Amino acid sequence: MTESRYHNRWASFEKLTPSQLLRSISISRPSCLGPKSTSSCEEVARIPQVKPTTFAISPPIRSIGDTCSAPRVTWLGHASVYLQLPPAQSQKTQVQAKAKAEAEAVAEDNVDSDWKGILFDPVFSKRCSPSKMFGPKRRVDPPCSIEDLPRVDMVFISHDHYDHLDKSSIRGIEEHHRDAHYYVPTGLKETLESFGVPSQRITEMGWWEKTAFDFGSNRKTEMQDESSFETGAIAQDAICFEKQKGSGNEHIIVPTLPYSESASALALAGSEEDVIAPASTHPHSAKLPGDGSIRIVCCPAQHNSGRSLFDKNKTLWATWLIESDSTSTLTSTSTPDTRTPNKWRCFFGGDTGYRSVPDGPTCPVFSEIKAKYGSPDLALLPTSYGSVLPYLKERLPFLSFDGNRMTASIHCSPSNAVDVHKELGARMSIPIHWGTWTTESGAEETVRDLTKACRHANIPCRWDDQDEVVSCPEETADFDANEGSEVAKLSSRDLNGFVISDIGSTVICP
Repeated sequence: MTESRYHNRWASFEKLTPSQLLRSISISRPSCLGPKSTSSCEEVARIPQVKPTTFAISPPIRSIGDTCSAPRVTWLGHASVYLQLPPAQSQKTQVQAKAKAEAEAVAEDNVDSDWKGILFDPVFSKRCSPSKMFGPKRRVDPPCSIEDLPRVDMVFISHDHYDHLDKSSIRGIEEHHRDAHYYVPTGLKETLESFGVPSQRITEMGWWEKTAFDFGSNRKTEMQDESSFETGAIAQDAICFEKQKGSGNEHIIVPTLPYSESASALALAGSEEDVIAPASTHPHSAKLPGDGSIRIVCCPAQHNSGRSLFDKNKTLWATWLIESDSTSTLTSTSTPDTRTPNKWRCFFGGDTGYRSVPDGPTCPVFSEIKAKYGSPDLALLPTSYGSVLPYLKERLPFLSFDGNRMTASIHCSPSNAVDVHKELGARMSIPIHWGTWTTESGAEETVRDLTKACRHANIPCRWDDQDEVVSCPEETADFDANEGSEVAKLSSRDLNGFVISDIGSTVICP
């Protein structure tokens, strides 16, 4: 019987041996007692709380360059994120003219129905588990229900773990947003079909594959010329391919070649038999459509997959990069060699590792993404381990788990997230994958470690609704919040740092 599985082939991925795993578990001690460092006992003034969210039909449209015309992002807890994108500039003029004709009878927040809604890894259930009775349970409730979302045009899934792919939530989307199109890594189409999603609304993609979604026709659009999307001059793409090995097929995932870590990974994969397709023959070489479309790249991640004991790594895992036409002139102030004027990019990190051991090799993917496509304006970066370890800590309080060491190969720590932010060159990063399927002490640990890592890297870090800087270099962008509103506005200057958000708070991303 043949068996196909995916593997991480970078030197940055190191699977723990049984002895290393055992050394990561010890007898627990009371909090802040014993010889632990004093930094772990520092008080954290704030952890994420839920701010119940209500959405207008669409945010208001004003002048081009106004932050009201900028994308808006709402963290829904853990890795679930709702992104609202404004119409492209050419559409915007038509929308404003139509709104002006109808305006007097319609509230300002409801005049524009052309804003688009994108969901990442939607999980609204109480538990992320095969069982509704057992397994990791939410620390806090979701800030809204699926039916509260004004519209959902696209849904991106990073992988099949229960804290990222939830059957009940997918069925809820199908009930209330039946036109949504789903983008999933290779192997997950069948899973979504079993949840009730029609196959014609599911696009399965492998690493570095590209496509586009045309909002005008609400359908996937094949791309034919990728030159306007890519900014770097990387000669060869990396793809997932099958390699005959023994009695079965083994899926080999090989990073792109120009980086030293990639060369090491290629050697590990067995370079004599491996074949990498040039970009010109890539199956998703594609033309970027014009206004009203979203350009999409399925990017690599250092992680794993599986929803049972028997299907480990049988489906692919991924991160996602999307690009839309910007309605804000603020984007064009970015450095031209890392961002494209009048384009707005978002990177969704889903769930990924960065390095397995301190000072060890790092995953080359994030530098490659920047080299190929430019820096994102917004990066949604995982900053903690998943849902299972906090559940074990709660159930086994007499044991202490070194979570970062146990899961470093497949999860980013806060300091890893800061490194990823720097490698991507992101204008603004929002931490995700924390604060939800955990305890209050776990959330405090993440805030403490993230602010410390930002301070050490001389990167600004703020809460979304406060002027007070948690961690910041000498000069940084200014923040101000709308009085009486859960929407925090960034200034027109680049933040180039982290924004910590409450669950349900909406951040404007110029």
